[in-house]
Amino acid sequence: MTDAFHERLNKVLPRLRSTELLNNKGLGNEIGFYIFDYAPEHELQVREFLDGVILPGLTKGPDPVRTTHINLFQLILDVLSKRELLDRAVALQAAKGDKEV
Repeated sequence: MTDAFHERLNKVLPRLRSTELLNNKGLGNEIGFYIFDYAPEHELQVREFLDGVILPGLTKGPDPVRTTHINLFQLILDVLSKRELLDRAVALQAAKGDKEV
C-alpha cells in the first residue's frame, strides 16, 4: 500500500466521525454521507480497512454511529441480475467494451 493511499485511508474514520458530517453541515447541508474513491488495485486493502478499522470504529465505543455500507459494484450486479440483464451486459462489454455498457 502506498504511503499516500495509506494517508487517505487514515483520514476516513475522522471524517466519518466529524461533527460536520454527523450534523449534515457542508456543501449540500442535506443527508450526511461520504464517498471514498480509489483505484481498483486497492480493493482488497479497502475491504480489509473497512471491516477491521472503519466499521468497528464507528459502531463501537461510547458514541456509536449508525451506518450503512453500500457496495456499488454488488448493487449494480444485483440490479442487472434482477432485471435479467447481467448476461447481456457482460456480452456487450466483451463485444464492444466498457464505454458501450
